[in-house]
Order: sequence, then structure tokens, then C-alpha cells
Amino acid sequence: MNAVTARRGKPNQHSLRAPVSIAAGGRTGIADAEEAIPEKLVAGTLEPYTAKGCRYLQHACYLAGGPELAAVGHFGIPTSAYIQDTGHFNAAEFIIAYNQLFYCLLAEAVRRGDIAPLLGWTAADLRTRQLPDVLIQRNDSEFLAPIDARQFTGVIRVTGMRLVHRRHRYVQMDTAVEFWGGDGSPGPQAPQAGVGPAEGNAPESDARGRARGNVTIAVLLRKDDSESAPTPTHRPKGAR
Repeated sequence: MNAVTARRGKPNQHSLRAPVSIAAGGRTGIADAEEAIPEKLVAGTLEPYTAKGCRYLQHACYLAGGPELAAVGHFGIPTSAYIQDTGHFNAAEFIIAYNQLFYCLLAEAVRRGDIAPLLGWTAADLRTRQLPDVLIQRNDSEFLAPIDARQFTGVIRVTGMRLVHRRHRYVQMDTAVEFWGGDGSPGPQAPQAGVGPAEGNAPESDARGRARGNVTIAVLLRKDDSESAPTPTHRPKGAR
């Protein structure tokens, strides 16, 4: 068995992930299995959206067995919550769909104990803190071909994680996201870590639509949150 940990003298960008067992040996892609995130957890996490009539995420799976945190979601927008039908998946819906899938990824990671500084959090803690304490720092996205918003699929990978000490202490999470039209079978490769959205390659044509991006998240920590995480290895410019 292998585990994701920080090595002395060789910083690991995923070093804040709690030690979780990962079978060694020739794995490719981002995971070996999709494990459904319990609907009760999804429904509780997305209640702020349901209350406003804009739950777009129908169900989500945690991608287990890979070296990175990741989730895939299946979406449907029969009617936009804020505008008349535009006929396609637009920039505002990109962010709403991203937020919903990321919140569910984070909730499942908290439930499994996969992020060291958040080991003390419960599902109730996350529901209380997801709106004030989970923030988008940066967003870089592009739309390669129009997506039919009535049915589409998305995947988020956490490609880097670090603890930042500035005016606020927070966990900074680099993520890559991709959306494509249809039910996700077959789906494109997940976005590549550390490259701009325009540099990746997808095995499918853009006939069903495609959008992707890189989003950086800050999860704000408080005095009573875990101090067991490793010393930060990176302090990003512009972090507040």
C-alpha cells in the first residue's frame, strides 16, 4: 500500500491530504472507481441552491483510488434560475455548476477525512461554513463549443493543495474542471494539472459541447481548526 504524504526535502503539492491508502501499481487516469456521494449528503450540501430553485447537480460520484481528490457530476438545467433560456450553457451557469460539484467533492472529502486541516469538521460544520468560508480566488475558463444545458457532465480534480499563512490562514486548493454535453458516456479526460485550459486534449470531438477551466479555491480556517497539517511549502502571490 502507498499513501499521499509530504517527503522531507521534497515538498509535495498534495501534502495536506490526510494519509489515505492507495494501492500501488500501474494506475492510470484519475481513479479506478466512481463511488456515489450519498444523496442525503448532496441534498444537504446543495440546500442553499435548492431553496432558490437552482439545484443543477442531479447526482455526483467521488473518484476513488487515484492520487488526487476528484469528483464527477451529472447535471441538468431545464430552466435557468436567473435568465430566460439562452439555448446554451453560459458563463454564469459554469460557476454555479462548478460550485455545486466542488461543494459536494469537499463534503465527501470531509466525510472521509481526506483533507488534514479539516479533520475536525463534520457535515454540519461544512454546511455552516461553505458559504462564508469557501471562496474562489481565481477563475480561468473557456468555452470550446456550446453545451446543451439540459443534460451535461462535469469533472473536478484537485491538482494542488497547500496551507497558506497570511492575514488569514487557509487551505488553498488548485482545481481543474471540465464540462461536456450529454450523460458522460464516454467522457473526456480530466483537465491536466498545471496547464492552461487551452492546452489539454480531449479524445472526443466538440460536437456535444465543451468548456473547461482552472479555479483556485481558498477554504478559510479558524483558530479551532486542525494545526496538524505540514508547514506550508508555498505562499502564493496575491493571497490575502
